[in-house]
Amino acid sequence: MKKLFVIICFSAAFTLHSNTLVEQAIEHEKQGNKDKAINTYKLAILENPKNTKVYLNLVKIYYDSKKYQSAEQTCKMALEIEPNNPYIQQNLANIYRVQKKINHAKEMVLGLLKRNHKAANALNYLGLMACEKRNFKYALAIYKYLNAILPTNRDVKTNLSVLCLTLGKFKQAYKWKSKEFKPLSNIMGQPITFSTNGGFGDTFQFVRYLKMAKERGAITNLLLTQKTLKNIISKCPYIDNITELDQKNVPSNAIDLVSSLLYFNTTLNNIPTGIPYLYADKKLIQQWKKRLGNTT
Repeated sequence: MKKLFVIICFSAAFTLHSNTLVEQAIEHEKQGNKDKAINTYKLAILENPKNTKVYLNLVKIYYDSKKYQSAEQTCKMALEIEPNNPYIQQNLANIYRVQKKINHAKEMVLGLLKRNHKAANALNYLGLMACEKRNFKYALAIYKYLNAILPTNRDVKTNLSVLCLTLGKFKQAYKWKSKEFKPLSNIMGQPITFSTNGGFGDTFQFVRYLKMAKERGAITNLLLTQKTLKNIISKCPYIDNITELDQKNVPSNAIDLVSSLLYFNTTLNNIPTGIPYLYADKKLIQQWKKRLGNTT
């Protein structure tokens, strides 16, 4: 699951206008010398123990270094100074979450939501925790509420889409992810243009829909944005034309491969399972047979 939000206060690390020690610590951090940065931030805290921004910069280094216990302790120190600071609370909730201290994280998040029912980061953490507990229906309800608060946020819609796919709700999944669509029908002799727009795994999984289109008599065109896959994809006999181009140049009328689920009215009962739909180079097959012998 993709994380929706960065830890907000962390982005302030390079905007502090504090004393010389803090500036030195920031410079050490820029240079990648985390140990010196940590020690210098500690000195800055001794000099000004009430500056929570310095604590949070120290938390950032600990968190990025996966020193979660140190991050937790430092965040708690900041919270003692500003017990109602929502940024500190959100950071601590996230640190609890990555340490699998789910009950502590949930308690912190619910406290935030009690004070502000539209606290987006808190809702996000609650959704992530629900996913980690495999309580996908609860997570789906949370992200739908988040979508009502942040209707233009693409990351919220992506998480909604992934959750719907996890629950087998394909049409709902692509309601969040895709543009308006019309199911493909009567495509005999018609050119259909698909495009890759995702990871390599997405392309390998969903290229089978071009085979389905070909079996229905369509002329199949693929706009391939993942140029390193051409040697593999070009072996698929059901693709009539392959054009390499950059993602930014993909026309809007091309069907995103992943969206093929919708265009072919896919359900759990009719997912295309025919094999093969990927083909290896015959010369390579022979080379590997000679190399491996009878071991496979």
